[in-house]
Amino acid sequence: MRLAKAPPDGVYARKIHKLLVVPVASAAFINDNAITDPQNVMRVPILQDVVVQLFGGKPGWDRWFDAAGLPGPVPPNAIKFDTYNAANALDMALSGDGLMLGWSIQCYNALADGRLRCPFGPVVELDLNYYLMCRLSDARKGHIKAFIDWAAAQAALLSTVWSLQSDAA
Repeated sequence: MRLAKAPPDGVYARKIHKLLVVPVASAAFINDNAITDPQNVMRVPILQDVVVQLFGGKPGWDRWFDAAGLPGPVPPNAIKFDTYNAANALDMALSGDGLMLGWSIQCYNALADGRLRCPFGPVVELDLNYYLMCRLSDARKGHIKAFIDWAAAQAALLSTVWSLQSDAA
């Protein structure tokens, strides 16, 4: 599986998920900080995963600010997480220490079971996709095709995660 703007040439690739991002935090953080609309983002600790920047273009929060109609840039109090510790942003959001721009694939379980909440939208589609890939010669093998079909069905759930939230955008 690979996160990319486009799959590489010379391999079989099936797009299984378009990367979506939306603000998420623990219910306690949302309640304690009275987070009720996108304007509130500017006054709370923001957990900023900078991994998206590796693919070029604007950082995730900047894209979200644009979609929400908010002026940027990201406030200077944002806590930045690079590729080696990006998972810590999720841990901090789960612990009630800030508002994270959650990746659909990263936050699915925590949103589904209520450990994280989506206080408002918008949901932003990034120009990144998850692809399952294999050698062209292996794409028609029964067990590989079955795995790819199964993984694609599981990934389809990720696109519906925001509907699990009564307060999701």
